[in-house]
Amino acid sequence: AELAAGKILFLEDVGEQPYRIDRLVTQLHQSGALNHVAAIVLGTFTDCDDRVKQVRSHDGSLIPLRRTWPIDEAITEIFGNLNIPVATGLPIGHGGNTMPLPLGVRAKLSAEGTLTL
Repeated sequence: AELAAGKILFLEDVGEQPYRIDRLVTQLHQSGALNHVAAIVLGTFTDCDDRVKQVRSHDGSLIPLRRTWPIDEAITEIFGNLNIPVATGLPIGHGGNTMPLPLGVRAKLSAEGTLTL
């Protein structure tokens, strides 16, 4: 946790359902790993939509077994209560039209959400 003190944590993912991203961030938070992080920057979450099984209702239509959790809603709920500045929507990650992110360089995140390397 002390290695992350004053650092910007970058997260992105591919193919993970929102509940798994929630579990990961909860574990990081509860372990204290996020205690001294200066900010969190979220890149792309490619193919991370909630996949819910469906069943046939009495009238033959398909209905989901539970409420779906769209990734955009999940990100707001997961990261909104951490009391850490969070910037979202940066074109960084495994999706198309993304930019490379050099690791270990000095970075600055402005209040407007601009990431400067």
